[in-house]
Parts: sequence; structure tokens; C-alpha cells
Amino acid sequence: MYAESPLDFGAGDIYSADFPHSEDRAGAFCLVMSFVRDETGPNAVPKIFVILPPLEAIHITEDAITSSIIKAAKTHIGRELTGEEDTAIGKRVAIIRASDLSVSSALNALENIGKHDAAVILRAAAYRLDTIPEGATRPQTTRLIEDQWTQHLVGLAKGAIEYAKRTECYILIDTGAPTPHRKENQDALKSVEGCGLFTMLPPNDASEIVATHANKWVEEAQNGHIGSAFTAIDELPEWMDAHKSFLKLQILDRVAPGHQTLKMLREEVGRRDYLDPSFRVKLAQIARRADDRKFAQELIDPAIAELAAQEELELALEIAANDDDLSAQVEERLESLYPN
Repeated sequence: MYAESPLDFGAGDIYSADFPHSEDRAGAFCLVMSFVRDETGPNAVPKIFVILPPLEAIHITEDAITSSIIKAAKTHIGRELTGEEDTAIGKRVAIIRASDLSVSSALNALENIGKHDAAVILRAAAYRLDTIPEGATRPQTTRLIEDQWTQHLVGLAKGAIEYAKRTECYILIDTGAPTPHRKENQDALKSVEGCGLFTMLPPNDASEIVATHANKWVEEAQNGHIGSAFTAIDELPEWMDAHKSFLKLQILDRVAPGHQTLKMLREEVGRRDYLDPSFRVKLAQIARRADDRKFAQELIDPAIAELAAQEELELALEIAANDDDLSAQVEERLESLYPN
């Protein structure tokens, strides 16, 4: 991306792309920054920093970053690094962990970055402000994942760019989350002065489908046309097949939580070999709204140790009410990752 938009110190960029390849992007960043030249010659970027979230929140290891640099060399320059190059890059790359998932912690991790240094903040969409700024956009009828993190990331980006301007460094903010599709969220990411925006979209983007149609499906169901909403979901492309049953479950939950919703929920759980932690919270919320708190708590119990998003942990705490042990587990993790 720097071939199209040359590196500019005293500024930064947001890279909006999902998390499965976060480490690869960090490796490519370190490699590219290590080869940046200017009019004085090589080593135009003295130090390269990778800012990682707390290991207990998101499991990205230092070894994974080191391996990603080696992989990036094979991918982008078509060969392995020489021993001399490997040693030189190793001396210039520093890995720093934020102490928690507050925006202030991520910004504090930048304090050793100096003039003409470069840094990448990985999984930046995980960080949270203490409060959302007044006047920030509010979610529409159907709340999407992007509505949870966009304004927090804007706050992080503003703080990072202010730091970059003061120190004349460069900061890349890698969201590690699917690119937003709602216009107000896209506009928010573009609103940070001195900060560009790069996006990476998958060829088959389920989040785009949901963002485009969810409000209409819910409206149809609320108007008594749930069959029409389900038919529209059935007619989605084949690559959406894995999502269709859950979309229907969510629609039914919005308009008629109860016995039929619970029946569909149990079928949804039964057909899946694995339920990731975030998905478990969504399912548990549906069970709670259908007045089956015991089932809801059974769903979130295995997920607590892996949950990282503040909103999911807060919801898990509500679901865990009346179960002292479960509540204590959620509270401990919430206070560890978001101490403020």
C-alpha cells in the first residue's frame, strides 16, 4: 500500500481489515519499514514498533510476529532474509504489549516511539474509550459489530495521530475487524485529520450482506411478514448458507422470543461442532430473552476465559446474574482487561 501512498512522518493510517491475517500484516509492515530509504540512504526508519494487546485478551505471541517477518520476506521479496538482514531487522524491531484494552493503555505504549520511527497497533478495534464522545453516531435498528468499535477506534486514532505529529513518527492502526459498511461508520473512520484509510474486503463478505439487508428483514418480520424475511434469507447466495439459519434465529428473536425461538436456538447449537466465544454470547442473549436463563448461562460458561470485547463481557455479566461463581469469573476478566 505504501507504493501508492508514500510514507509520511507526523501522520498515520487506519488499515481496516479483519483479524485472521493480523500477524501477517505486522510482518509485512516490519519488513517494508526496514527497507525504507530516503535521500540520506537506507535505514530511514530507525526503529519499528509492534504494539500488541495483552496476551490474556488476544493470543498473539512475540514468536508469531518474528515468524511473520520471515514469511513476509518470502512472499514479498521472493527469498529468505540473509543472516545480516535478519540480524539488522531484529535489532530494529521492538514488540510492546499494552497493559489492558483501554485506549489510554494503547496510547501509553507509544511513549518510546521517536522521530522517524514507525509503529503498528495490532487488533486496534479491541480497545475502548472510557466514554463515547458526545455527538457520536448511534446504531440503527439492527446493531452490528462495527457499531461497537468504530467510535472507540476513532478516539484511538485521534490520540495516535496527535502523538505522531508531536514526535514526527508514523503510526499504522490495524483494526483487526471487518471493514464497516454503514456510511456513518465509514465516515467516522475518514474523519480523523492527518490519518488516511485503507480497506481490505473479502470477495464474499457476509457482514456486507447483513449490513445491507438486516433492517429490512426485521421491519418485515415486525409487520407480520416473517415468512417473506425468511424467504429473502433463503435466496441469499450459496456462500451464505452457513449463516442463514442463525440469521433466521436472530429475526425470530427480535419479533417473537419464546418457545419457538428456543426450539430453533437448540437446533442451531446442535448442528455446530464448535461455537466460538463471541457466538456463544449472542446465542446466550437469545436464550435469556426467551426466558431460559439456565441455558443462557450454560452457553456462556465455556466462553468467559476467551472473551475480549467489553460489550460482550458486560452482556455476559448480565446473563451470569444469580450465579455467583459465573459472575465472579466475568467480573475478574472485565476488570483485568478494562480497569477503568
